[in-house]
Amino acid sequence: MFSIFENRIEILSPGSLLPGINIKNLKGQHAARNELICKIFHETKDMERFGTCIEKMKI
Repeated sequence: MFSIFENRIEILSPGSLLPGINIKNLKGQHAARNELICKIFHETKDMERFGTCIEKMKI
């Protein structure tokens, strides 16, 4: 689900962690639900690199 605002786009994922990933082994793991969205965000420099958000979310 996504919402478009004047100054941002919010993407919400109501899903759980992907198979094989649990809360204890998040660090260093990368798996994408939608590879195309990841590729677009990476190419437009809206995503630094795979796997960097987990540490930021913990802060």
